[in-house]
Amino acid sequence: MESYSPTIKTLLEWINTYPTSTEKSSRGSFISSKISIKDYGDEGRGLVATSKVFNNEEIIKIPHSLLLNAHSVIRHISAYNSATKLPDHYSNIELLYDPQKTNDDISLIYSVIQYEEMLTMSSFQLVSLFLCLEAKRRSSFWRPFLDSLPTIESFQLTPLVWEVMKFKNYQKYLDLLPDQTGTHAAEVYFRFQSDFDAVKSFLSTKLNTLHKTDALAEYLDEQQYLVAWMCINSRCLYMELRESKDSSDNFTMAPYVDFINHTDTDQCSLKIDGRGFHVSTTTTYEQGNQMYLSYGPHSNSFLLCEYGFTIPSNQWNDLDVSPVIIKQMNENQIEFLKANDYYGDYTIRKGSGVSYRTEIALAVLQEPQPQNSRKLNAYIQGLSEGEHYSAGSRLLLEAILTGPVKDYENSKHLHSNGKQDQIEERILRCIGSLYEDLKDIVDDVL
Repeated sequence: MESYSPTIKTLLEWINTYPTSTEKSSRGSFISSKISIKDYGDEGRGLVATSKVFNNEEIIKIPHSLLLNAHSVIRHISAYNSATKLPDHYSNIELLYDPQKTNDDISLIYSVIQYEEMLTMSSFQLVSLFLCLEAKRRSSFWRPFLDSLPTIESFQLTPLVWEVMKFKNYQKYLDLLPDQTGTHAAEVYFRFQSDFDAVKSFLSTKLNTLHKTDALAEYLDEQQYLVAWMCINSRCLYMELRESKDSSDNFTMAPYVDFINHTDTDQCSLKIDGRGFHVSTTTTYEQGNQMYLSYGPHSNSFLLCEYGFTIPSNQWNDLDVSPVIIKQMNENQIEFLKANDYYGDYTIRKGSGVSYRTEIALAVLQEPQPQNSRKLNAYIQGLSEGEHYSAGSRLLLEAILTGPVKDYENSKHLHSNGKQDQIEERILRCIGSLYEDLKDIVDDVL
């Protein structure tokens, strides 16, 4: 404990105090004495085993009252509106403070927010708004958790941050990204802007109700919102919630659990029940080992755009050749693939090679009138293994993959030459590693 920063000490005290508990089987918190937080430099903070931790051993439990998600946000905001009666399923979220003792301008804003209005927002929008408003309070129940969250510096490798923060040469970085990464980065930027616009509109309406018509900038600015949005996007964990509109609403933020870094193989498991959010090991850790959790089967391209990091030798790296293949198709081929549910998502992965969808698309490219081909229909229906198309598919694939090979050769100048500042050097090195990932896939297939 002595080596912890004041921020981490306060966080641990907060977790262990609210609610008070000495039994890990109760509704309270539990953090194993066998684990600790460690700073891993560029990788950020992570969890380390301070003594041997066995397979299937519970290491963390965080009660519902300390989880931050759409339900807990609704519970907290509604506490400031005496006219609000929440449905029974909010009853397992305990309020561990007295809202009446936090009488400030944020309390006033909360008092004019209706339960039904909060349901119109996505979980991302609602939780990000709550983070921004709670950060403005002089005294917030959530302060220890808020202070432990990453700063903007932790997300400097994220394309979204380059663009929103208008980094020097940010457009150059975006242009240098591999095509599939650039496409994903644009999608993330669109999501962020849509959420930011929705939150600004919602908060403006509430401030107008309070006759604070020119006060929006006092409570919300783009950089602050960006940090809150990225903290959610990079640290949220899956948790089913009632009233969610779609799967993207099913998430929670879990203090302390969010220090566990990502790997491409499962080394810890998550479970949610009436007592809270549980983390158990799925492997044995020796003393000094960093502890990991898989965020999902994500490629480095995905990880960079969504979370702001990549990992070495990622087994889930793939090469999306959809745009190149679709560009070569005639209308008959496109309609045929759509009718048979094989249109798009054509990928290649190191180790597992060309996906079945891609094999089908390559076969269709060899049939100008695919609907009239008995061989092709037999292949799609599983009545043949498509041997008829193998040689032609190989030639098509070799031509398609000349693009990524050329891109890799052109990317070699992205490696450090000693003339960049530190952040530009890291960004260029990271972009270069994405091309190396794609070249590894091409080499494996060819």
